[in-house]
Amino acid sequence: MLNENQLNFIQKVKKIYYKIGSIKCAAFLAEQVVFNGHGFNHLLRKGRKFRERSEQEMRFGLLPDVIKTIEIQKIVNEYRTSTVDNSHAHFWELKGKTENGKSFYVVLRKKNNGHLHFFSVYDE
Repeated sequence: MLNENQLNFIQKVKKIYYKIGSIKCAAFLAEQVVFNGHGFNHLLRKGRKFRERSEQEMRFGLLPDVIKTIEIQKIVNEYRTSTVDNSHAHFWELKGKTENGKSFYVVLRKKNNGHLHFFSVYDE
């Protein structure tokens, strides 16, 4: 069960996250990257377990840099696929840098024939 402080944090970041909607991705010829529940939940959890609060804050804190990276980064650093049961997923990683020079990776995903969407961000 989440405490009131955790619930307040989730409500605050949820408003910020869902305002993004979708943005054009330079690496995919301006294809839209959707910011949906898959990405939001992955920022909060790994599998079914909640991430540590400090990790959640770091990931959500990178969102402005994530947006900029998706908009300007034309090079895909890594690509991989995964198949579980009858579901096939494609994953792409874009490398970004914060204003102070710290590197991070943005993970984009497309499941089956769905939309390209933001899936995760992690620091180097």
